Amino acid sequence: MNSDIRMVEVATGHVSNRNQVIELSKVPSYIFTPEEETETYHSWYVFDEQLQQHIKNVGTIQGYNGCYYINNIILDYDKKDLDDDALYRAVHFLVNTEMINDLGIRPEHINIWYSGTGFHIEMPNLFGFTPSTTLPAIVKETLVNVFPECDSIYDGARLIRAGFSYNEKLGNFKVPFTVESFNESNM
Repeated sequence: MNSDIRMVEVATGHVSNRNQVIELSKVPSYIFTPEEETETYHSWYVFDEQLQQHIKNVGTIQGYNGCYYINNIILDYDKKDLDDDALYRAVHFLVNTEMINDLGIRPEHINIWYSGTGFHIEMPNLFGFTPSTTLPAIVKETLVNVFPECDSIYDGARLIRAGFSYNEKLGNFKVPFTVESFNESNM
């Protein structure tokens, strides 16, 4: 088994159309054109080839007990009961005050994605999480404590909307912002 190959689970068309395992590098080829208006999701975690074998044998990611890896950390800040202005201010505070000022994360290490109902804030594995079979529990404990205002999306079977993909409910796309462009935007 080649543990250097990183795999993700993807779902296309709807989040329930999962159990497809592809190489992480091939996710962009699963993003549909704007005209196709088709959703694409991928797993929050990255896996080695054990995931493919597990899904082939079991039919689902449920019960997977192999190794989990981090590609990027993705925080989820949903709108909930906030209006657009309050959501923008909350994410602005999270990124600029908590992440950049308090934690010292460099702005160029942060990508902010508008997901349709909130924001996904993406950064490299700056916490130094190491691959393990218990990684989801470690990630959850850490990120829930450091970023309690974000949704807890760190379970091992979590799918998240892929960048540039369509959001059928709202009829829009997941689009990126740099920290600078987010701070300059008129949301």
